[in-house]
Parts: sequence; C-alpha cells; structure tokens
Amino acid sequence: MRKMRDYCSAKNLEIAEEFEITESSSKDTRKEFSKIIEIIKKSKEQTALIIDTVDRLQRSFRESVILDDLIKEEKIEIHFLRENLVLNKNSNSSEFLRWDMAVMFARSYILQLGDNVKRTQKEKIRNGEFPSKAPLGYKNVTLDDERKDIVIDTNRAHLVKKSFQLYASGKYSVKLLAKEMKKQGLTNFPSRKPVTTSQIHNMLKNPFYFGEMKKKKYIYYHCTNYHGNCNNVVWISEKDLLAQVQREFNRMRLPEDAVQELKTELRRIHESEQEFFTQSKNVLEQQLTKIRNRYAVMYEDRLDGRISTEDYDKRLVDAKTKESDLMSQLSEHSKANQDFYLTAGKVIDLSQRAWKILEVAEVEEKTQLITFALQNFSLRGKNLVFETKNPFQGVIDYQKTGKLLRVTDSIRTSFAQ
Repeated sequence: MRKMRDYCSAKNLEIAEEFEITESSSKDTRKEFSKIIEIIKKSKEQTALIIDTVDRLQRSFRESVILDDLIKEEKIEIHFLRENLVLNKNSNSSEFLRWDMAVMFARSYILQLGDNVKRTQKEKIRNGEFPSKAPLGYKNVTLDDERKDIVIDTNRAHLVKKSFQLYASGKYSVKLLAKEMKKQGLTNFPSRKPVTTSQIHNMLKNPFYFGEMKKKKYIYYHCTNYHGNCNNVVWISEKDLLAQVQREFNRMRLPEDAVQELKTELRRIHESEQEFFTQSKNVLEQQLTKIRNRYAVMYEDRLDGRISTEDYDKRLVDAKTKESDLMSQLSEHSKANQDFYLTAGKVIDLSQRAWKILEVAEVEEKTQLITFALQNFSLRGKNLVFETKNPFQGVIDYQKTGKLLRVTDSIRTSFAQ
C-alpha cells in the first residue's frame, strides 16, 4: 500500500479511496472488484486505478471486457506498478498485448491448480474413493486403510428418498418441496441446519443419486454454411478439432537451447535497436534545443523591431507546433525501445507453454488463446484451415531455419485428420 501511495504522490494523483482486495481474483463473484467498478462508473471524471500487479486485479478475461469498455469510454486509466504499464484510450497495441499476456499467464496458474485438483479427484475415483463432500443423505467416513469413502446417513436417507417421491408426484414445485422437507426434519449433516430451496434443486438434478460419479460431455462442431457454398456439412468433435490446433501449438515449442539462442539473438537485435534509438533520440533532442533557443532570438527580434508582432506570433506558433511534434516522436521512440524486448520475451514464453495451457483451459480461455495466436478459420471436411498470426509464425519459422525472420505474410496451414 505504501508503494502505491508513493507512486500517487510522485504522479500528483489525489487518492480518493483505498481498497485492500482480499478476495481471490479467480472467484466468479467478486464483491470488492464490483464495488470498485461501480464507483468508477458513477464518477464524472476519469479515474486512475493504481494496482500493484495484474494478477491481484484479475486472473481471467471476464474482467478484461469490463475494464476495456471503461478504458474506451475514458472512464478509467489503469496503472500496473510491477509491470510498469499504464493503460488508457491512447495506449498502443503493444501495451494491450502486454496486458493480455499478463492475464493469460495469471489465468494459466489457476488452470494448472484446477488441473491438479481434477487429477487428484480422478485418482481417488480410480482407487474407489469419493473425491469430495458427501451429497445430502450420505456422510463422509475414513476406512480402516485410511481411504476416504461415503456411507448412507441413516438419519436422513429416508427423507431424501421421500423428496424424490414427492417431486415425482407432480404436486410439488421445488420451493414447496423445500418447505415440506423442512417440516419433516430434513437437515444438513453435521450442521443440522434446515435444507434450502437451492439444495433441494441441486439434489434433484444430481446424477449421483441414480448411480453416476462423473458425467462426460461430448461437444461437436460443424460448418454453419452461412454463405451457402458448403456442399458437404460434416460434424467434428471438439477433441479432434483441438488436436489439430494443438499440433500447431506444438510447432511453436522450441528446444531449451533454441530458446536461449533466440533470446540471445533478440538481445542483439535489441542492442542494435538501442543504438538506433540513441541516435534518433540525440537528433531529436538537438532539434528540440535548436527550436527552444529560437524563442529567445525571436523575442529579441520583436523587441528590437526587426520583426512585427504578427510575424512573431506566426513564428511562435510554428515553433511550438514543431516542438510538440518532436516531443511526441521522442516519446514514441522511448516507448518502442521499452516495449520491444518485453513483448518479444513474453511471446517466446507463451509459445513454449501454449500447448499446455490449451490442455487445461476452460472453453472461454481456449477461445481466447486460439484467437490470440491463430486467425482466418474455415473447415474443409474435417480438416481445420487457419493462419498463424505474427509473431507466432516467426517463432515457427525460427524453429525451421534457426533464423529470426521478419514475416510479412502468414502461411496458410491445413492438417489432415
């Protein structure tokens, strides 16, 4: 908190309100985050939101949509201190790319944790253990061999059974059924609190009660034939579709020695760019000094009558315009110099992990990652056709040639199933 206060002081930013976000940035419902957003929306002036680092504010792209809209509406300017990143309406694509990258890496951490939980649950099921809290009407127990299991809760099982029978009669809504079962004494174990309407609803649709511990989902896709020129519409499973994408992501992976060589080459390029930046910066600063020196000369000329007031005003406007243009160029050179190596390094890191992130990501994250790296999708039968975006195509080309190429046209790629 002290670091952010010092930052505000250095930037002459008035602290209107402070928040300590203790809730997890991976939760579906985030009260503190929502409260901050509401304050920003109601403010009549643009608000600067100062955050220590991206992953304290968000670990998913859900918040990105909200924040991006507020940035476009000029309601907010976001300062991420650790990333040295400021986002506002005038931010360039490189800065938004760095934001997306940071969110992607933060999200991948949560996904990997979730993947570990799922792996543990599957392992428990294979060993004959129940992986989580027992459903209503059952209770958790530890067996003699220390394995976890569930047994029927004899005090509540008959009431759970009656709940299904009453609902099957068609005479009870879920709400009425919940009231009836409260009257009959159906409570939670071990808290003994009465069951809620939502609990009854979840119980009635829980497949565990008719014998299933895990329910698989099979998702298929097909061409919508929007343009009416697809003569052979076929269905393809999500698994087969993602396998084709994952093969492309695997092509982005480089051996560790190649990663180090590429980063070394990028450092060399950066050093070359740094030399160009220094030269350009010196030229621009010399031009700025020359223009600023003219102000005093023009002023003396006007006082001595060598030029008229009208000429002085015109020359002053011209000089101010050139000064502003030079300062803008100098700023852009500085940003480009700062962003070059940071962006390049993050692209390499993402290329190395994209295939793994795709394995554990949820549908929304899969979509974000795929559209982040690939474009121009179409189906030819069961073959997915797409183009790999730059700079990811450049990583693939580097893997083939060992040279860092400036790719101007992406290569159309098609994989046979």
